[in-house]
Amino acid sequence: MYINHVNYANEIGNVYCCLRNKVVELNQFQIDNFCSGCKMFKGGNEGRVLCYWKDLRQISDPHIVYDPRTEYLSMQKKKLDAM
Repeated sequence: MYINHVNYANEIGNVYCCLRNKVVELNQFQIDNFCSGCKMFKGGNEGRVLCYWKDLRQISDPHIVYDPRTEYLSMQKKKLDAM
C-alpha cells in the first residue's frame, strides 16, 4: 500500500531517508542532491520532508516520524514468506 510519510527532523537535524536507507542530515545538500531526484519525494524543507512510497508495514496514512533511528530500525525488519 502506498503511504504518505512525514519525516520531521530530530533535535540534531536528522531524518530517515528511504532512498538511501539510512539516517541523514536534512539540509539543502540532501534536498538538492537526493530528495529532488527521488520519485518518492513530495516536498519538504530543512524541517521536514514529505515522501510517498509503497510501505509493507502496518502503519497509518500519513505515517508521522519524529525519531529517524527508530524508523531506520523498523525498516530493517524483513518479512519472510513461510515456505
